Amino acid sequence: MDETPSEQSGARPVLRLTGVCRHYGGLRAVSDVSFEVASGERRAVIGPNGAGKTTLFKMISREEPTTKGRVEFLGRDITRMPAYRVAKLGLSRTYQITRVFPALSVLENVVLATQGLRPGRYQMFKAAMSNKALVEDSERAVEQVGLQRVTKTPAAELGHGEQRQLELGIALAQKPRLLLLDEPAAGLSAVERGMMRDLVKDLPDDMTLLLIEHDMELALGLADYVTCLHNGSQVAQGNPEEIKNNERVQDIYLGRGD
Repeated sequence: MDETPSEQSGARPVLRLTGVCRHYGGLRAVSDVSFEVASGERRAVIGPNGAGKTTLFKMISREEPTTKGRVEFLGRDITRMPAYRVAKLGLSRTYQITRVFPALSVLENVVLATQGLRPGRYQMFKAAMSNKALVEDSERAVEQVGLQRVTKTPAAELGHGEQRQLELGIALAQKPRLLLLDEPAAGLSAVERGMMRDLVKDLPDDMTLLLIEHDMELALGLADYVTCLHNGSQVAQGNPEEIKNNERVQDIYLGRGD
Protein backbone atom coordinates (compact mmCIF):
# COMPACT_ATOMS: atom_id res chain seq x y z
CA MET A 1 0.00 0.00 0.00
CA ASP A 2 1.27 3.48 -0.88
CA GLU A 3 1.95 6.11 1.76
CA THR A 4 -1.06 8.15 2.78
CA PRO A 5 -1.19 11.77 1.54
CA SER A 6 -0.43 12.93 5.09
CA GLU A 7 2.68 10.72 5.25
CA GLN A 8 3.80 11.90 1.83
CA SER A 9 3.52 15.58 2.71
CA GLY A 10 5.26 15.29 6.06
CA ALA A 11 3.23 18.30 7.22
CA ARG A 12 0.83 18.45 10.14
CA PRO A 13 -2.47 16.87 9.06
CA VAL A 14 -5.65 18.91 9.00
CA LEU A 15 -7.48 16.08 10.76
CA ARG A 16 -6.14 13.25 12.89
CA LEU A 17 -8.27 10.49 14.42
CA THR A 18 -6.65 8.20 16.98
CA GLY A 19 -8.51 5.12 18.23
CA VAL A 20 -11.91 6.79 17.92
CA CYS A 21 -14.82 4.77 19.33
CA ARG A 22 -18.54 5.34 19.86
CA HIS A 23 -20.52 2.81 21.87
CA TYR A 24 -24.23 2.79 22.70
CA GLY A 25 -24.42 0.34 25.57
CA GLY A 26 -23.31 -2.95 24.06
CA LEU A 27 -23.51 -1.66 20.47
CA ARG A 28 -20.17 -0.59 19.00
CA ALA A 29 -21.20 1.86 16.29
CA VAL A 30 -17.59 2.92 15.67
CA SER A 31 -14.64 0.95 16.99
CA ASP A 32 -10.98 2.02 17.06
CA VAL A 33 -10.84 4.12 13.86
CA SER A 34 -7.56 5.92 13.17
CA PHE A 35 -6.48 7.94 10.14
CA GLU A 36 -5.11 11.32 9.08
CA VAL A 37 -6.26 13.75 6.40
CA ALA A 38 -3.61 15.99 4.83
CA SER A 39 -4.11 19.58 3.73
CA GLY A 40 -5.71 19.60 0.27
CA GLU A 41 -6.52 15.89 0.43
CA ARG A 42 -9.85 14.47 -0.71
CA ARG A 43 -10.60 11.50 1.49
CA ALA A 44 -13.65 9.27 1.12
CA VAL A 45 -15.08 7.09 3.87
CA ILE A 46 -17.10 4.27 2.31
CA GLY A 47 -19.04 1.29 3.57
CA PRO A 48 -22.53 -0.20 3.46
CA ASN A 49 -25.46 1.13 5.47
CA GLY A 50 -24.79 0.74 9.18
CA ALA A 51 -21.01 0.80 8.77
CA GLY A 52 -20.65 3.75 11.16
CA LYS A 53 -19.90 6.46 8.61
CA THR A 54 -22.38 9.09 9.79
CA THR A 55 -21.60 8.41 13.46
CA LEU A 56 -17.93 8.98 12.67
CA PHE A 57 -18.78 12.30 11.01
CA LYS A 58 -20.82 13.37 14.03
CA MET A 59 -17.86 12.71 16.30
CA ILE A 60 -15.53 14.71 14.05
CA SER A 61 -17.93 17.68 13.98
CA ARG A 62 -18.57 17.23 17.73
CA GLU A 63 -22.30 16.65 17.34
CA GLU A 64 -21.74 13.27 18.98
CA PRO A 65 -19.35 12.53 21.90
CA THR A 66 -16.61 9.96 21.57
CA THR A 67 -16.60 6.99 23.93
CA LYS A 68 -12.84 6.63 23.55
CA GLY A 69 -10.11 8.06 21.35
CA ARG A 70 -8.89 11.46 20.24
CA VAL A 71 -9.93 13.89 17.49
CA GLU A 72 -7.47 16.60 16.42
CA PHE A 73 -8.24 19.42 14.00
CA LEU A 74 -5.49 21.77 12.81
CA GLY A 75 -3.25 20.43 15.57
CA ARG A 76 -5.78 21.10 18.35
CA ASP A 77 -7.46 18.45 20.45
CA ILE A 78 -11.19 18.96 19.82
CA THR A 79 -12.36 15.72 21.43
CA ARG A 80 -14.31 17.58 24.13
CA MET A 81 -14.83 20.87 22.29
CA PRO A 82 -18.41 22.09 21.64
CA ALA A 83 -19.59 21.88 18.03
CA TYR A 84 -20.00 25.66 17.65
CA ARG A 85 -16.35 26.25 18.58
CA VAL A 86 -15.17 23.59 16.13
CA ALA A 87 -17.22 25.29 13.40
CA LYS A 88 -15.52 28.59 14.19
CA LEU A 89 -12.13 26.91 13.76
CA GLY A 90 -13.11 26.21 10.16
CA LEU A 91 -14.93 22.88 10.03
CA SER A 92 -18.10 22.86 7.93
CA ARG A 93 -20.38 20.01 6.91
CA THR A 94 -23.43 18.99 4.93
CA TYR A 95 -25.96 16.35 5.94
CA GLN A 96 -27.45 13.24 4.38
CA ILE A 97 -30.89 14.81 4.89
CA THR A 98 -30.97 18.36 3.52
CA ARG A 99 -31.21 21.11 6.14
CA VAL A 100 -32.29 24.46 4.72
CA PHE A 101 -34.85 27.11 5.70
CA PRO A 102 -37.73 26.52 3.24
CA ALA A 103 -39.33 29.97 3.58
CA LEU A 104 -36.08 31.87 2.96
CA SER A 105 -34.58 32.55 -0.46
CA VAL A 106 -31.44 30.84 -1.67
CA LEU A 107 -29.32 33.89 -0.86
CA GLU A 108 -30.98 34.43 2.53
CA ASN A 109 -30.23 30.83 3.49
CA VAL A 110 -26.54 31.31 2.77
CA VAL A 111 -26.33 34.69 4.54
CA LEU A 112 -28.14 33.40 7.63
CA ALA A 113 -25.92 30.33 7.92
CA THR A 114 -22.74 32.34 7.41
CA GLN A 115 -23.33 35.28 9.74
CA GLY A 116 -23.17 33.09 12.86
CA LEU A 117 -19.46 32.43 12.28
CA ARG A 118 -18.50 36.08 11.94
CA PRO A 119 -17.95 38.96 14.38
CA GLY A 120 -21.21 40.65 15.28
CA ARG A 121 -23.07 37.38 14.76
CA TYR A 122 -25.92 38.50 17.02
CA GLN A 123 -26.95 41.24 14.62
CA MET A 124 -30.51 41.06 13.35
CA PHE A 125 -31.06 39.16 10.10
CA LYS A 126 -32.20 42.29 8.23
CA ALA A 127 -28.97 44.01 9.27
CA ALA A 128 -26.99 41.02 8.02
CA MET A 129 -28.68 41.30 4.62
CA SER A 130 -27.41 44.89 4.41
CA ASN A 131 -23.84 43.80 5.17
CA LYS A 132 -22.26 44.22 1.73
CA ALA A 133 -19.23 42.00 2.33
CA LEU A 134 -21.34 39.21 3.81
CA VAL A 135 -23.85 39.32 0.97
CA GLU A 136 -21.12 39.39 -1.68
CA ASP A 137 -19.41 36.37 -0.14
CA SER A 138 -22.75 34.58 -0.07
CA GLU A 139 -23.45 35.48 -3.71
CA ARG A 140 -20.09 34.00 -4.72
CA ALA A 141 -20.96 30.77 -2.92
CA VAL A 142 -24.35 30.66 -4.65
CA GLU A 143 -22.64 31.09 -8.02
CA GLN A 144 -20.04 28.46 -7.16
CA VAL A 145 -22.79 25.84 -6.85
CA GLY A 146 -24.66 26.99 -9.95
CA LEU A 147 -27.71 28.59 -8.31
CA GLN A 148 -27.19 32.19 -9.41
CA ARG A 149 -30.38 32.12 -11.51
CA VAL A 150 -32.55 31.28 -8.50
CA THR A 151 -30.95 33.54 -5.90
CA LYS A 152 -34.29 35.06 -4.84
CA THR A 153 -36.28 31.81 -5.03
CA PRO A 154 -37.53 30.36 -1.72
CA ALA A 155 -35.76 27.12 -0.87
CA ALA A 156 -39.14 25.36 -0.67
CA GLU A 157 -39.60 25.90 -4.41
CA LEU A 158 -36.30 24.27 -5.34
CA GLY A 159 -36.05 20.70 -6.55
CA HIS A 160 -34.29 18.19 -4.30
CA GLY A 161 -31.12 18.40 -6.36
CA GLU A 162 -31.08 22.18 -6.11
CA GLN A 163 -31.57 21.99 -2.36
CA ARG A 164 -28.50 19.74 -2.16
CA GLN A 165 -26.59 22.33 -4.18
CA LEU A 166 -27.79 25.03 -1.79
CA GLU A 167 -26.58 23.09 1.22
CA LEU A 168 -23.17 22.76 -0.41
CA GLY A 169 -23.18 26.50 -1.09
CA ILE A 170 -23.96 27.20 2.57
CA ALA A 171 -20.99 25.07 3.62
CA LEU A 172 -18.65 26.71 1.10
CA ALA A 173 -19.67 30.23 2.15
CA GLN A 174 -18.23 29.49 5.57
CA LYS A 175 -14.77 29.20 3.96
CA PRO A 176 -13.96 25.92 5.67
CA ARG A 177 -10.50 24.58 6.43
CA LEU A 178 -12.13 21.13 6.32
CA LEU A 179 -15.37 20.33 4.50
CA LEU A 180 -17.35 17.24 5.51
CA LEU A 181 -19.84 15.98 2.92
CA ASP A 182 -22.34 13.39 4.13
CA GLU A 183 -23.60 11.50 1.06
CA PRO A 184 -24.03 14.64 -1.08
CA ALA A 185 -25.68 12.68 -3.90
CA ALA A 186 -28.21 10.85 -1.69
CA GLY A 187 -31.67 10.75 -3.26
CA LEU A 188 -30.58 12.41 -6.50
CA SER A 189 -31.42 11.30 -10.03
CA ALA A 190 -28.65 10.13 -12.35
CA VAL A 191 -28.45 13.58 -13.96
CA GLU A 192 -28.41 15.34 -10.59
CA ARG A 193 -25.75 12.96 -9.29
CA GLY A 194 -23.59 13.85 -12.26
CA MET A 195 -24.03 17.55 -11.55
CA MET A 196 -23.14 17.09 -7.87
CA ARG A 197 -20.10 15.01 -8.80
CA ASP A 198 -18.90 17.79 -11.09
CA LEU A 199 -19.49 20.46 -8.43
CA VAL A 200 -17.40 18.53 -5.92
CA LYS A 201 -14.68 17.82 -8.49
CA ASP A 202 -14.49 21.53 -9.32
CA LEU A 203 -13.91 22.64 -5.73
CA PRO A 204 -10.57 24.45 -5.25
CA ASP A 205 -7.58 22.11 -5.27
CA ASP A 206 -6.41 23.37 -1.88
CA MET A 207 -9.72 22.59 -0.16
CA THR A 208 -9.48 19.68 2.26
CA LEU A 209 -12.45 17.35 1.87
CA LEU A 210 -13.75 14.37 3.82
CA LEU A 211 -16.60 12.61 2.05
CA ILE A 212 -19.01 9.92 3.20
CA GLU A 213 -20.50 7.97 0.34
CA HIS A 214 -22.45 4.72 0.11
CA ASP A 215 -21.92 4.62 -3.67
CA MET A 216 -18.40 3.22 -4.05
CA GLU A 217 -18.09 4.18 -7.73
CA LEU A 218 -18.89 7.82 -6.98
CA ALA A 219 -16.56 7.89 -3.98
CA LEU A 220 -13.65 6.38 -5.90
CA GLY A 221 -14.14 8.95 -8.65
CA LEU A 222 -13.86 11.87 -6.23
CA ALA A 223 -11.26 10.76 -3.69
CA ASP A 224 -7.47 10.73 -3.56
CA TYR A 225 -7.55 8.24 -0.71
CA VAL A 226 -10.22 5.97 0.74
CA THR A 227 -11.04 4.43 4.12
CA CYS A 228 -13.55 1.58 4.21
CA LEU A 229 -15.66 0.86 7.31
CA HIS A 230 -17.69 -2.27 8.04
CA ASN A 231 -19.69 -2.88 11.22
CA GLY A 232 -18.02 0.14 12.79
CA SER A 233 -14.46 -1.02 12.16
CA GLN A 234 -11.83 0.17 9.70
CA VAL A 235 -11.20 -2.75 7.33
CA ALA A 236 -9.24 -1.20 4.44
CA GLN A 237 -7.41 1.94 3.42
CA GLY A 238 -5.67 2.94 0.21
CA ASN A 239 -5.88 4.85 -3.03
CA PRO A 240 -8.95 4.29 -5.25
CA GLU A 241 -7.28 1.61 -7.36
CA GLU A 242 -6.17 -0.34 -4.28
CA ILE A 243 -9.63 -0.16 -2.77
CA LYS A 244 -11.29 -1.21 -6.03
CA ASN A 245 -9.11 -4.34 -6.11
CA ASN A 246 -9.31 -5.13 -2.39
CA GLU A 247 -10.95 -8.53 -1.89
CA ARG A 248 -12.26 -7.65 1.57
CA VAL A 249 -13.98 -4.54 0.20
CA GLN A 250 -15.41 -6.53 -2.71
CA ASP A 251 -16.82 -9.11 -0.29
CA ILE A 252 -18.47 -6.39 1.80
CA TYR A 253 -20.11 -4.71 -1.19
CA LEU A 254 -21.23 -8.02 -2.66
CA GLY A 255 -22.80 -9.06 0.63
CA ARG A 256 -20.18 -11.66 1.51
CA GLY A 257 -18.74 -9.69 4.47
CA ASP A 258 -18.85 -11.02 8.03
